[in-house]
Amino acid sequence: MNNIFRSKVLTLGLIGAFILFWFPFEGLSQDEEHTGAIVGHVYASDFKTPVENAVVKVRNIETNKEFKSDPTNKEGIFRILFIEEGRYVLGVTTRQGDFNFNFEIFIKSEEIAQLSLALAPDSAAVPIKPGQKPKSGFFATPVGIMLLVASTAALAVGTYAFVTEQDARSPSKRKK
Repeated sequence: MNNIFRSKVLTLGLIGAFILFWFPFEGLSQDEEHTGAIVGHVYASDFKTPVENAVVKVRNIETNKEFKSDPTNKEGIFRILFIEEGRYVLGVTTRQGDFNFNFEIFIKSEEIAQLSLALAPDSAAVPIKPGQKPKSGFFATPVGIMLLVASTAALAVGTYAFVTEQDARSPSKRKK
């Protein structure tokens, strides 16, 4: 038994195995900490046909850092690993062109988001440039905001008028 611990190689091997048991390599990697991932499928406009060789890209809204997938396989499957936590816009590049989606996704660290994408013809747009915010709808414009405020005010005034008119007709509220 004493001969076993006299070998320096064996002693160093046992110490190394003990250290790896308590501190595995994956815990020492800084690249994997505080990152998430996206996996999913890319389909054609019929929502059924997988799209091969499409590249899915996400761009962080705040930092403009971009992450992209390898080309999709025959089943249209993509994955993007080691994405920093944050809010992202999404786009897909295919042989038919670029497709940008007008919504944001939130990537959470240490979680995997699952997402299926359909490349509808009307979703094709000019690629989003770094620093450019995605286009928002009508109600985010000044005219849309004014329309919302005016219709809310009209609804409030109409409700008030209806309630006060009902109070005047109430038998308990009549003047004697």
